[in-house]
Amino acid sequence: MCSDLNSTKPDRSKVVCIATDGPVLNFIGIKAKDPANSVAFYKMLGLEFVLHRHGAGLEHYAAEYRTFVLEIHAAQSNEDVRNRVRIGFQVRNLFDLCASLAQNGAHILSRPKSSSWGLRMIVLDPDENRVELFENIDVTVER
Repeated sequence: MCSDLNSTKPDRSKVVCIATDGPVLNFIGIKAKDPANSVAFYKMLGLEFVLHRHGAGLEHYAAEYRTFVLEIHAAQSNEDVRNRVRIGFQVRNLFDLCASLAQNGAHILSRPKSSSWGLRMIVLDPDENRVELFENIDVTVER
C-alpha cells in the first residue's frame, strides 16, 4: 500500500510503500521483438511511457504509476519472447523467504542485497521467468 494512493497528483520522485498481508505486485518487465509496437498496444490500454535507462543499462520504455511499474525492453534478434516476463513482488522477511526458496530447490540468481528500492533478490520461476523480490519499501526511496 502506498501513502499517496488517494492523491490525484502523487510526487513520483518519492514513493512510500508498505507490504500488506501478502506479497504486493509492483513491477512487470517484458521483452518485445518490436518495443514501439508493444508501447502502442499498452498506450491503448491507457498507459503512458517514457524512455528510461538504469545507469549504464540499455534504454527501455517505462510506465511508472503509484503502485506498479511496467517496463518494455527490446529482445535480442533471435530471442524467443513468448512466456518470458520479469515480475516483481514486495514481500516481508526476504532473508527467511530466500532460505525457504533455496530449501525447496528454487533457482536463485541473486541472494538478498541492498538496492535503491531496499533489499532485493532474483529467483527463477518454474518457467524460467525472473521474479524480483523486494523488502523494505516502507521507507522513502529517491527515484
